[in-house]
Amino acid sequence: MESHRNLVARALLAMPLLGMAPAAPAAGPDATTVEVIGERFNKARNGLSPKTGTSRYVFDRRDIEQLPRGEETPLNHLMLQAPGVVQGDHGGLHIRGEMTQPQYRINGTIIPEGIGGFGQVFDLRIARRVEFISGALPAQYNYRTNIVDIETKDSYEDGGKIGFTGGSHGTLHPAVELSGSTDKLTYYVTGSHLQGRNGILFPTADRHAIHNDTKQAKGFAMVSYVPDLRSRWSVMAGVAESRFQIPNVRGETPTFPLDGVADLRDVASADLNETQREMTRYAVLSYEGNNGGDLDYQVAFFTRDSKVLFRPDAVGDLLYRGIASRVARHSRADGLQVDASLHASKAHTVRAGFSFSHQRTDSENDALVFPADDDGAQVPGAPLRVNDGRSVAADLAGVYLQDEWKATPDLTVNYGLRYDKLDGLTRNSQLSPRLNAVYRLGGRTSVHAGYSRFFNPPRLELIGPDTISKFANTTNQPEVQLSSPVVPERIHYLELGLAHQATPALHLGVDVYGKFVRNMVDFGQFGRALVTSPYNWSKARVFGLEFTAQYRSDNVSAYLNAAVSWARGKGLSSGQYNFEQEELDYINGKWVYMDHDQRLALSGGVAYKWRGNVLSADAFFGSGMRSTPEGGSPNSDHLPSYLQTNVGVAREVKGPGHSRIGLRLAIVNLFDKSYEVRDGTGVGVGAPQFGPRRSLYGTLSASF
Repeated sequence: MESHRNLVARALLAMPLLGMAPAAPAAGPDATTVEVIGERFNKARNGLSPKTGTSRYVFDRRDIEQLPRGEETPLNHLMLQAPGVVQGDHGGLHIRGEMTQPQYRINGTIIPEGIGGFGQVFDLRIARRVEFISGALPAQYNYRTNIVDIETKDSYEDGGKIGFTGGSHGTLHPAVELSGSTDKLTYYVTGSHLQGRNGILFPTADRHAIHNDTKQAKGFAMVSYVPDLRSRWSVMAGVAESRFQIPNVRGETPTFPLDGVADLRDVASADLNETQREMTRYAVLSYEGNNGGDLDYQVAFFTRDSKVLFRPDAVGDLLYRGIASRVARHSRADGLQVDASLHASKAHTVRAGFSFSHQRTDSENDALVFPADDDGAQVPGAPLRVNDGRSVAADLAGVYLQDEWKATPDLTVNYGLRYDKLDGLTRNSQLSPRLNAVYRLGGRTSVHAGYSRFFNPPRLELIGPDTISKFANTTNQPEVQLSSPVVPERIHYLELGLAHQATPALHLGVDVYGKFVRNMVDFGQFGRALVTSPYNWSKARVFGLEFTAQYRSDNVSAYLNAAVSWARGKGLSSGQYNFEQEELDYINGKWVYMDHDQRLALSGGVAYKWRGNVLSADAFFGSGMRSTPEGGSPNSDHLPSYLQTNVGVAREVKGPGHSRIGLRLAIVNLFDKSYEVRDGTGVGVGAPQFGPRRSLYGTLSASF
C-alpha cells in the first residue's frame, strides 16, 4: 500500500509547476502536504529568476558539509572556492576585478547592503544551498554584477541540532538550530555566539596578534504559513552583532608631541585601545502565489538597519596619527520587491517586476586634531575638536520586463529591458538593455553568450565628509581640496562561455568576459577605522578568463577553478581629497592597475567518503595584490604569491534514541605558510594585513 506521503507527492508533482492547482481540501493541508507544497513553491521561486546566459556556481548541502570546517566555514571563505573570487581587505571579496562587494539575496529577496566592516552578517549554517551568479545578468538582476543567493534550509524535518566548536586563538563557538512543522506552519531558528583572539586579519606575520579579541553573535528565524495550495506567507529575520579590538603593532614611533606627555615613549604602540562595534538587523515579509494557472508571483517587503561605531584611543591616536576620531554611522533601508512569471505559451515565458527602496544614512566623525600650518605640519597648541556630521537620504527605483524565448529546441534567448532611477546624493537614471542566449551543441555541450548594461549606484553609507574645509590648518588637512560627489557606475558587460558534460560525473566550463566602465566605484581605508571612503575611476577596463572543473561520484567530490584577470583604471572623478596631489596627477594622466587587481587565482578541493568518515581538503592560490614600491608609480608592483591549504575529517555516528553525534577536526593553513594580503601601500590601501597562520579547530554536534 503506497504511503500517504508518496500519494500526496505524486499527485502534486504530476501537475505542471505553473499549471492549474487543485482546490485545497476543506480541512486544509496536513504537515506532509505542507512539505510538498513548500518544495513546489521553492521551484516556482527559482523560476522567477532564470540564469540564462550567466555564469553560475552552486554550493549545495553536500558541498558545504564536505568543507574542512563544514558549516562552521565563514561565508566569505566559502566564496573563495568559486571561480574569479579573490581574498580582499578584512574579509572582503574581489570578484572579476571589482572592488564592490556582491549583492546578497535570501530566497531570492534582496537584502540591502549594510555598512561594511570586519564581521560577516550571514551564517553559513542557515544555507541549504548557496548560488553564485555572475556575468551578463538578465534584466531582473539589479545594482550589482555579482549575486550571492542563499536558499535557506527547509524546516520540514522536525528536530534540532546543537554544536560546539573550540580551538586555536581561544575560539569558543556554541550554536543551536531548531525546526519543525505543524498543520500549515513550518519554522526554522538558529543562533550562535563566537569569541576568540583572532577577530581581524593580523597586521604582522606573527602567530598571535596583539589586542585582537572579538565577540560575535548571530541569529536567524524563518516562519512559513501555507493557507492553501496556491499561496505561502513567509517571515524571516536576522541579526548580527560584532565587537572587535583593533590589533596593534609593536615598536611604532610616535611623531606628534602632546601637552602633558613628557616622554612620547611612555605610550607604547602595543598598548593602544581602539575598538569597533558593528550591528546589522534585517527582516523580510513575503507572499508567494499562483493564480491557478500559468502565473507565479512573489511580493516581498524588506527592511535593514545597520550601525558601526569606532572608538579611538584618544591619547595614543593623537601621538601616533595626529588625529583621534570617534566615527559613528547608522543606515536604515526599507523597500518593496515584486516579481512575476507568466508562461504565455510553450515558447515564451514573460517575466516582469519592480523594486523600490528608501535609505537614510547618518554619519558623525567627532575628531581631535592638532593645529597645523598651511602645509599640514603641526604647530604648538592644544588639540582641536572638529565635528563632521552629515545625513543623507536616497530613493532607488527600478522596473524590468523580459521574455525567455525557446526559439528552437536547442536555442533559448532571454531579452529584456530595465529602467533604474536614483534620487539621492545625485540624480541619475538609465535604461539598460539585456540580451542572453544559450545554444546546445548536442547533448553534452552548450554555449552561452550575453550582453548587459548595468547601472550600479554607490553604497549610500559610504558618504564623504560634509565639507573638507573643516579640517583646514589641522593635522588632518587634505593636500587636495577637491571632493566631487560619488556617482553610479555605468557598465557595458560582455560574456561568452562554454559548458561540457564530459562524463556523467565530470563537468567542465570556460568563460571569457569584458567590462567597460564609466565612473567605476572603488573605496579605500584612509584612516584607522574600517569605515571606507568611496571614489570613482573615470574610466575602467576589466577583462578575464575563467576555467572550472567539477567531479562528483558516490564517494568522491572534487573541483578545480582557475581565473586570470586584468583590471585597470584611468582618472578619478570623485573623492579626490583622499589622495596626494602627485599621486592624483599620475592617475589622471595614465592607465594604472587597480589595487585589487590580481593576475591569477586558483582554488580547488577534494572530499572522500571512507568507512563512515569524510576526508576533505581545499586550497586557494593568489598571485598577489597590487602594491606601490617606494618611489614608484601607483600600483606598479604586486605582492608575492601565496597558497593556503586547509584539511579536515568528519564523522557522524548514531547516538541515543534517534539522535546523531557529529565529530569534526579541521586545520586551517596546514603548512603554516605566512603570506601578506596587503602591505599598506597602493591606491586606497590603509594598513598591512596577513593571512591566518596554522590553526586547529574541533567541533562536536548532536542532532535530535
